[in-house]
Amino acid sequence: LKSVVLVMLLVVPSLLLGLVLHPSLAPQRLTAPGRGRCAVLQQPDDDSMPELLGEWGCDAELWAKIRGAKGSLRKLARLGDEAQGRKRIASIRTLVEQEEADPAAAAAEAAERRAALGTPKAKKESTVLTTEERASQFSNPRAATAAGARPLKAGYELKGELPAGYDAAPVVALVNERVAAKIARDFAKADALQEQLVGMGVRLDDRRRTWSPPDAA
Repeated sequence: LKSVVLVMLLVVPSLLLGLVLHPSLAPQRLTAPGRGRCAVLQQPDDDSMPELLGEWGCDAELWAKIRGAKGSLRKLARLGDEAQGRKRIASIRTLVEQEEADPAAAAAEAAERRAALGTPKAKKESTVLTTEERASQFSNPRAATAAGARPLKAGYELKGELPAGYDAAPVVALVNERVAAKIARDFAKADALQEQLVGMGVRLDDRRRTWSPPDAA
């Protein structure tokens, strides 16, 4: 007995001294990350349904049939978003009922949704016109290669001043008629009107949408 007491007197102080010098040797309690040193780590039940979802219309039977949406429902319950939670539960219930009523149709619809999600969006068609395309829209060859042309619907304006006694009414009428023909994509008529105006000595600028009388600078 004396020998046992002697051994304890020798060993226990050494152990205590070791714990003081090396605290890491002391037994550690498992704690949950971010929950403090006193919170014992608990394994959550991943398949449990929050009680709040039951108040929003989700029962145990529906919960057992849900696949892939439980995480989002739990998140709504944590946020307390009742409106979105009830809407989500109603949507899931409808899908489950449809699947049970016609499994083949539900599977086909699900496959279509997956295919739609996997289909890349079509690229927006380019609106940049080639020289040939611009040439088909402008009677004046210079305007076919000109960028930043004034909108056709804005019409043509007089450039400069009219000579004394010059009758501009017939010219304005022909210019407006040519604009209407181009808007209607009647390019043959627009070209014929342009030739008529050029024959009258009128100069047209299809980029700036201006016209000039014969004697204008």
